[in-house]
Amino acid sequence: MTFAAVDGIAQSQLEPFRVIFRSGDDLSEYNEINIYRKDGKYYAANLAPTFYIGAQAISSWTTELNAEKINTCIKFLKRARALPEECPVASPVPKEYKIISASDSFTISGDCDWEDLDFLFLRGILFYENFAKMEQERAAIRKDLNKQLFGTWYFTPFSRMPEKGEQITLVRAPGAGQTCKWEFGESNSFKSSCNEILNQAFSVKYLLNMDGGHTMEIQGGTTTDKDGNSHVRNYGSTWSIESISPSELKLRYMWR
Repeated sequence: MTFAAVDGIAQSQLEPFRVIFRSGDDLSEYNEINIYRKDGKYYAANLAPTFYIGAQAISSWTTELNAEKINTCIKFLKRARALPEECPVASPVPKEYKIISASDSFTISGDCDWEDLDFLFLRGILFYENFAKMEQERAAIRKDLNKQLFGTWYFTPFSRMPEKGEQITLVRAPGAGQTCKWEFGESNSFKSSCNEILNQAFSVKYLLNMDGGHTMEIQGGTTTDKDGNSHVRNYGSTWSIESISPSELKLRYMWR
């Protein structure tokens, strides 16, 4: 069967629909995709959530559907209509689907057997190119930030645990009293001194997140005993990167 034939069969079977997927505590994580037809072609629009490259919001994604994507939509809708309205709950994360089409509207809750055709799979197939481009652009920002962070930064020792939202300033050349230091190295390596208050003594890695801002996570530190058992020695911390220059780094504490 040729690709064009598959495309023709798929298009004749696809019914436009909208799917809303909620998950998380109180179903607060909201996701929505609209599958529609215009001028004889099918499209998918990602209506929620909004994705980010750093702090910059990406406008709503819209993509024309090829044969593979059309068939994925058909299979998703067919599976959804075969599921019960309520499935057993097998995980602590609540899940709820609402699917709306011209012919019906229904809700599905619980941990259903989607046969690998759940919402995240559907979205991944429909917007594969968009996700790939977004990750490339995020990676470019991370690479640049890693380059700017590389080396040793000095700051004044903590007199108490920082509060959420509190800002600290690190500098390249230490002034009076700036005796603590954080070192950022190759392959996201991390080293800390002055760990009496915010203990990061055993932390050896940091990660940068470019989704909704520029944040840095200093990972928790562990050690391994002679029997090969891992033990947590200190918790990590997460910081928003407010600004960075060759001489100064401003971080805002987010949580531990």
